[in-house]
Amino acid sequence: MKRFRLVAYEEQTTEKACIQAEGNILKLKACAPNTKAQEFTRIYGNGLKNLGPDAVAGAPGGGGCIDAANPNTNGENAKPILYQCMKVNRNQEVHFTNTSMLYLRFPS
Repeated sequence: MKRFRLVAYEEQTTEKACIQAEGNILKLKACAPNTKAQEFTRIYGNGLKNLGPDAVAGAPGGGGCIDAANPNTNGENAKPILYQCMKVNRNQEVHFTNTSMLYLRFPS
C-alpha cells in the first residue's frame, strides 16, 4: 500500500502544510513525520483514504475517505469531509491535475 501526504500552501504565505484528519474534519497542520492522520492512500480507483487512527462512523480500522457530499460549510467555501469509504460513491472520486487535487460533488 503506497502512503503519501497531501501538501498545501496556505493563502497569503508560502508556508506549506499537510492535510490532517481530526475526526471527520480535514484541517491544514504543520507537516509532521509519523503522523498517521496526515497519511493517505488510494482506494477504489479514485478514492483517497486517510490512514489516521480516529474512527469515522462505519470505517473499519479508522480513517475514512475524502467525501464532498455533506460539506461542513455551505456555498463557495464548502470543504470536503471524511466519510465511510464506499466502492461506488461518486462524491468520493478525487482527480489530480499537475498542480491541484480536485474533488467532484455530484447533485443527487
